[in-house]
Amino acid sequence: MKNILESMLTGEIKMSEFIDQINQNPVAMELVATIIPQDAVNNPDHGLWQKISYDWARMCGFNAWEGICNICRFDDSIGDNLNIWGTLHAIYSYSYPNLPYTTKYHDIHTLYLEAIGDYYGGPEVKDIIESIIIDSLELKTKSQRIKYAKEKIKNTFHVVDNKKPWWIQGAEWPFGINSPMQFIEKKRRGEEVHYIFRDVDTGEIRTVIQYY
Repeated sequence: MKNILESMLTGEIKMSEFIDQINQNPVAMELVATIIPQDAVNNPDHGLWQKISYDWARMCGFNAWEGICNICRFDDSIGDNLNIWGTLHAIYSYSYPNLPYTTKYHDIHTLYLEAIGDYYGGPEVKDIIESIIIDSLELKTKSQRIKYAKEKIKNTFHVVDNKKPWWIQGAEWPFGINSPMQFIEKKRRGEEVHYIFRDVDTGEIRTVIQYY
């Protein structure tokens, strides 16, 4: 029977479920915290450090969960999920190389970079973006996946004339009553940048402010 870590690494449970279990179950947290092999602790010549940073492990006292907490935001974003999975996979697969590890976190992140980019994102729209990417992965070829994802994103986010925001501090695209809001324009006001969006269903206007 697989433990909670193996279930996440092989894709049997979602990352959000894994995080919830770790935070609620001290036994599960201890399992993750202690996955670094004892013979690798304070041994910079150990083979594990060919796969992951020895300095990172040493700084967190060779406690893998503490190390994860130091580098991740736990916001269920595509990049953060890959960071959690990738770090724990690098450690665990050293001792258990033959498990059927999932590739979905790499696949989703790669397609996101190639088809979505930095324009689209933020807490309000991350679920719909991930849903589009996962649907795209059902197609056979890379070119088909990228084409589908680009077209679906453009339609879902109501993009007109390829108008997209250039974010300063990371994407914060707002969600309207039924779908992502439409980006209208950007205005500079001193050190502030105002990103103006409109709900295509209600006409509501929202402004996202970021700073230089």
